Amino acid sequence: MTQRIHGGDVAKVQKSLGFKKGELIDFSANINPLGPSSLVMEELKNSLEEIINYPDPRCTELREAVADNYPVEDSSLIFGNGASELIFILMKVLNPSRVLIPAPTFIEYQYGAQSVNSQVTFLNLPHERSFSLPLEELLEELSRVDLVFLCNPNNPTGTLWKKEEIKNIIERAGAKGVWMVLDEAFMDFLEEEDKYSLLKEVKENPFQKLFVLRSMTKFFAIPGLRLGWGAGPGEIIKKMEMAKDPWNVNILAQAAGKKALEDKTYITKTRELIKKEKGFLYEELGKIEGLKPYWPGANYVFVELERNFPDSGLLRERLSRNGILIRDCASYPNLNSRFFRTAVRCRRENNLLIKALKEVLGQGRR
Repeated sequence: MTQRIHGGDVAKVQKSLGFKKGELIDFSANINPLGPSSLVMEELKNSLEEIINYPDPRCTELREAVADNYPVEDSSLIFGNGASELIFILMKVLNPSRVLIPAPTFIEYQYGAQSVNSQVTFLNLPHERSFSLPLEELLEELSRVDLVFLCNPNNPTGTLWKKEEIKNIIERAGAKGVWMVLDEAFMDFLEEEDKYSLLKEVKENPFQKLFVLRSMTKFFAIPGLRLGWGAGPGEIIKKMEMAKDPWNVNILAQAAGKKALEDKTYITKTRELIKKEKGFLYEELGKIEGLKPYWPGANYVFVELERNFPDSGLLRERLSRNGILIRDCASYPNLNSRFFRTAVRCRRENNLLIKALKEVLGQGRR
């Protein structure tokens, strides 16, 4: 069985290297460095006694909160045990024969498609053009596929594509009867989210072939609770509801998600921090000889190693011995061992990463 490789496997590294809990700094998972909102933590404590009850299968209060905070209707929403679960449910319902995935990107699109025996075609995001979207090639492929996955901002490259560009793809795909699954998992980190998000298109698109994914675990720093949602046409939402576990979102995740959306101070503070620190980290990484960072569209920086330095696997190993985890990107389709990804964290931690990289890369020259 193929091993699934993701960031955030802190427990495994702690055990293998003998670190104690809290000693590792995890740059491998793109989670809000502020941690969960204090309002969310208080809500979780207050909700503990509720675990004696089954969770609301419709996520009613959370559904209303999402509809109040985003340009979506509550009837177009479905909630999942993380956004990843919704990928697999959607694939089960749509059962596409041929799936197109611009890559490198999130690996679960491939696994979701393969879970229903779809034929997967990867469209190469060209390295020589900073992994920009090859629009004409993508449009040409639409006549040969049933469904397209697209991640904006893209993970791991951090590429942020223009709204009109994506909207054009959605319309061209819909006209050919092709589904578009648009993953906006990191969109909340953008200060000008409305300039890029296409959530409104779920209702306004005439072809009704668009499904938009959102994650609440990353921005609100609750990955252990698992919480995501999706927006799509009503008929597909109904079919997805019938295809999933009725109690797939636990009672604590629902409470945390609702309360998180109420904490506007936390939301503003997070966006201000990420804007400041991603610029700082990008500039500092660019000053290190042998590293080529790509401008980050969200809360992580994609970095290329030059030839005179160790590969990304060795770099990850050496940094982990110093208590710092990064995401080795060698396992992504259309990438190799010259790339890694690092989350944007608070200034003190970002400085520690920069210091460790300088030390490790200095020792690693050939």
